[in-house]
Amino acid sequence: MEIHDRFVTLGGLRFHYREAADPKGHPAVLLHALGAGCSDWDEVALALAPEHRVLALEMRGSFASPRTENYSFELMRDDARDFADELGLRRFSRVGHSMGGTVARRIPGCRLVDLGGGHRVHSERCAEFVAAVRDFLG
Repeated sequence: MEIHDRFVTLGGLRFHYREAADPKGHPAVLLHALGAGCSDWDEVALALAPEHRVLALEMRGSFASPRTENYSFELMRDDARDFADELGLRRFSRVGHSMGGTVARRIPGCRLVDLGGGHRVHSERCAEFVAAVRDFLG
């Protein structure tokens, strides 16, 4: 399975995302922590891709996504919803880490899983994180 870099325009701004996918799999949108980017999800994305369409959005202000004058969890929530709409995702799961979890929590219908354990939990404890995400996604 490969990971592909892609871009999408949302509200006139060009956002970066990475996709690793079973095109028929249930979509999972991954939202990163502050100071991280969509590539921080690569190991998790590759582990989930055989069963899911994994889309890691690089949120505003991070790396190849736009820097704007205004930042808020609500703006990032709107970006994530617009991202899903633009990609035609009617039903999708949200997986957020730290700041990404705060953003995901603001999208209606979100369930939370708290793994604890620090800022880089998905890279330092990848196997444990992937197992919890698989259980969460069902």
